[in-house]
Amino acid sequence: MGIKIFKIPSIILLLTFLLYGCSSNNEKFTVEELKISFQNMKLTPNNINVVEKSEINLNITSDVEGTLHIHGYNIKAKISKNKVSKITINLNATGSFPIAFHHEKNHLEHSSNIDKHGVLFESDMIMKGESFVYNISQEFSGKIIKFHDHMSHTLTGEIMVMEQGDAKNVTIYYENNRFNPSNVMVASGSNITWENNSHDKIKIISGPPPGSHEDEHDNHDTQEENNKETIVGKLLVNPK
Repeated sequence: MGIKIFKIPSIILLLTFLLYGCSSNNEKFTVEELKISFQNMKLTPNNINVVEKSEINLNITSDVEGTLHIHGYNIKAKISKNKVSKITINLNATGSFPIAFHHEKNHLEHSSNIDKHGVLFESDMIMKGESFVYNISQEFSGKIIKFHDHMSHTLTGEIMVMEQGDAKNVTIYYENNRFNPSNVMVASGSNITWENNSHDKIKIISGPPPGSHEDEHDNHDTQEENNKETIVGKLLVNPK
């Protein structure tokens, strides 16, 4: 008695192989949402455990503004203060990757940078008969604001801001190669006017003149702060 053998057409085998290969190569990343807290320079959780061949969204709430740097993945992302910041990472490498934080140097935080060159104010060129006005805000109460003429670094002055008192308008005249007066005492809310009564052109800038001992000290401190980073946690990517 004969036995019939049914052969599977080669085309079906080929299609099966192609379908399997495509499904393997097109394996999709899974997406995971993670809530991360960064408060008082502490990352919670401190170690972020994840699995490779996946995608994660780090939803970060922070009490400071700055930059998170995930070493190894070369990710640098800014995070905002009191807002949720999202960082998306495709996890294609396994290992332990340090997470560092860099402070955001915001020069608009004037009260802590009043001695840095040109942070508070910088006038245009002031010709004879022209003037420049700057208003002293409340944040400078009890502080001293230094200023100088950019055209002649030897011409300097100070504004001493009283913690109490009424606001008033004060005029500082430039005449005979000097400021008159060079030092003034006012309360917050006051307007300071620099008026040029000479044929020389002047340019009024806050802070000590560049190259002075005070300016070099400030620049050194700022450079050290900008280069500083703090390791706050790790990204641990485990094999799938």
